[in-house]
Amino acid sequence: ESVKAAKVTSDFTVRSTFWGYVEKDAPEQAAKERAEYLANLRRCRLQLIVESIAGVWRYRVWEALAAGRVPVCFISETAVRPFDWAWGPGECMFMFPIDHVRHAGVLVREVLDKHNDGELVEMGRRGHDIWQRYMNRDKWGQLATEIAQRHLDGLSR
Repeated sequence: ESVKAAKVTSDFTVRSTFWGYVEKDAPEQAAKERAEYLANLRRCRLQLIVESIAGVWRYRVWEALAAGRVPVCFISETAVRPFDWAWGPGECMFMFPIDHVRHAGVLVREVLDKHNDGELVEMGRRGHDIWQRYMNRDKWGQLATEIAQRHLDGLSR
């Protein structure tokens, strides 16, 4: 309702079941829903992502970054941002406290009023670069080595 009141164009898909069950029990339906999700991801510059388990970053954040989209996250203040030493939240996403989700429309409108399309595209590019660097599974071995070295360097100080 908040999004409609703020006159922000939105493209929500509401599901009545948990994705994992559909994927396992109805593979044809899962393929259809996955295609719808990917089409939505391609159409929308911003991705609204609401925390489902307190303090846990949803994988939708990483999907949005991988696609070059800008996550708008509503998450607990106790959540620890993965690789927080490597990037700041303002570089590639917007973060709001979870208890502000009822004002999502107004907050998204404020984001859109403060940032032009070029800035949002650039944030999406930076987010994609961060995903490539820290979340692309093809690079996890290299990243594990780098993180271990960071910790060893920290111990030697």
